[in-house]
Amino acid sequence: QKRPIDIARLDEHGRRVLDALAPVFLSYEDDYELKNNSVYYDVKANPSSHFLVFIRLCRYFEDRAQDEHAAQAQAGVARAEADTAFEAEMEAVAAVRATDTARNYPFHRKLKLSAFINR
Repeated sequence: QKRPIDIARLDEHGRRVLDALAPVFLSYEDDYELKNNSVYYDVKANPSSHFLVFIRLCRYFEDRAQDEHAAQAQAGVARAEADTAFEAEMEAVAAVRATDTARNYPFHRKLKLSAFINR
């Protein structure tokens, strides 16, 4: 028995998934009946009726894998750029600290020695 999908009850993610899988659902004839009302039994009994579904599912998952790979690559580039910017900023801070320390070191040393001598 066919049960229609209540699209109004789906959230945005559910609608995107349904749109992406629409070609899979459209692989069957409108009046197609599954053996024992089960995809599992029907695939066993009539595998040739499901070849188009298998092909479309493979395409769907291949596209998803490519999209995920592209997103990870993009995130990796952004992360590398952020890491490089952070490292450059930390080097600049270290250079300023080193310059500041070198500039102020004799002053601090004089203070410590004078405090020691005054006792």
